[in-house]
Amino acid sequence: MRNYRFERVDIRLSFEEKENLEKKAKKTGLTKSTLIRFLLDGYEPQTKVDDEFYIKLDELRKATDNLQNIARLGVLRGWDDMEIYNQTSKDISMLILDIKREFLLPEKMNNKRLKLLEKFNTPK
Repeated sequence: MRNYRFERVDIRLSFEEKENLEKKAKKTGLTKSTLIRFLLDGYEPQTKVDDEFYIKLDELRKATDNLQNIARLGVLRGWDDMEIYNQTSKDISMLILDIKREFLLPEKMNNKRLKLLEKFNTPK
């Protein structure tokens, strides 16, 4: 089910706070609203990666596909030691997943940062 957002919240910020929010939103590639929602949910968004990152990631994917194709062809032709190609392909696929986790997915804030954020968000 889609989470529709009907509630509007207007907040007042100092000039510095507004600039900081805009800088962080631009740095992460998120809208200001999305950035605030991430922070409220306890996630620290990653810095937006440049296009070169995606190009290199795509090259890794293509190398993995090539290794898988070599392994399949080798098995069909009865070549020995094709398992090393298959295993290397799996290892590269796992590396791609690790890279995505490290550089693309938002991180859950540690307890200290969460408590600090909650301290300032708690109504008095």
